[in-house]
Amino acid sequence: MTSIRSRLAVLVAVVFAIVAVGVGVNSTSAAPDHRNAHATSSQKAVGDVFCQNSANCTLPGFDFNNAFDTHVYTVFIGANGTSLKADTMDCCIAGDHWGVVLNRFGGSGVPIAAACGNGSTTAFSGAASLSGTWMKNRVVQVTVIHCSGVSTFPAGLTLRLTSNAPMQKVTQRSGQG
Repeated sequence: MTSIRSRLAVLVAVVFAIVAVGVGVNSTSAAPDHRNAHATSSQKAVGDVFCQNSANCTLPGFDFNNAFDTHVYTVFIGANGTSLKADTMDCCIAGDHWGVVLNRFGGSGVPIAAACGNGSTTAFSGAASLSGTWMKNRVVQVTVIHCSGVSTFPAGLTLRLTSNAPMQKVTQRSGQG
């Protein structure tokens, strides 16, 4: 239990550091950072849209080039949405523990929910969840980070987002190292 708490404390500290240095694509930026937003059949470039009007969104096969990379997604919750869950599944070499951090977009920067997965390549783990009527027609920011593990890079994972009602859309906001 202490190990999980310390990992979560590290996860929250990393997120605060990320927020402090300004991860994300500034709306006035002429050239968004595409360093690890690899455009493959399963992953699009920064700004592209995933999973429109779907309650379940799975984003497979995106890469982290090192332990300090992050991927940030913007989830537009629909009019009937009152819950969102994000979890991960490791890819390829079992043992990397991926973290998800959920926050209100444009909020205080303090994560509302955060969790680290267990490194499984066969099952999703590390679910972070939000719920409440405040979520209707709101935007939630989902940040994916590397918590710990094998740390052989590049490394990959699958992110899964689940809501009780269709999400309007999921957009990749940034992929930065």
